Amino acid sequence: MHIHVLDQYRHADSPVHRLDPRVKLVAALAFILACALTPDGAWPAFAALAMLWLAVTLMADVSLSLLLRRGLIALPFLLAAVTVLGMRPPDPAGYGRLRADPDGRLHAIVEHKH
Repeated sequence: MHIHVLDQYRHADSPVHRLDPRVKLVAALAFILACALTPDGAWPAFAALAMLWLAVTLMADVSLSLLLRRGLIALPFLLAAVTVLGMRPPDPAGYGRLRADPDGRLHAIVEHKH
């Protein structure tokens, strides 16, 4: 039997652990979809999703140290996202840029500078 340090089985008895695995899978996919489809700037919706995640995590009796250790894998992606999202290019009409109209819809793909 192979047990990897980063993927250890932890036996627990909680309402979340007792759910059918198919229910947990559908709920996880629905949560991911809800997060992905939440529009930018909808901070109350993001806060509600975070509270839902926190409530399920507390109901599952998962330790904070385990969450932090497992969450470290996402840290480089978070740092990259913050860097890219916070960047404002000096020339948005440069080579290979997407141009949007005032409503935010894709207007053109610029392949060269004008």
